Amino acid sequence: MRKVLILTSYPTLIYVSIRYGNGFHPIYSSIGVVLFILSTLVAYKIHSLYPARHDKPSDFPKLLTEGPYRLCRHPFYASLMINQLSIPLISNSTIGLLLFLSLIPFWIIVIKKEERE
Repeated sequence: MRKVLILTSYPTLIYVSIRYGNGFHPIYSSIGVVLFILSTLVAYKIHSLYPARHDKPSDFPKLLTEGPYRLCRHPFYASLMINQLSIPLISNSTIGLLLFLSLIPFWIIVIKKEERE
């Protein structure tokens, strides 16, 4: 379910944000660019901490509580959500922002599903 959410939400969010964007706003676009860069770097760093297969919680011998996991239970998902938030900010798209907000319940479903595994 996670892969479906990622593979469908990003292209849709990008399309809607560009198509219905209000052009670049100096403040919102700048914040969006910074958030995009930082969240991409954080997601990459978190993903590279565990080079072996780590698709399921059972792939880890114990509950992770070190590094970014001491701050947030799902730091990779948090970074992806911030990354998605940055897309409508960059293009100053209210509709894109509403689409992003509508994706949050799906992220919560994915997180809860993984917690049960």
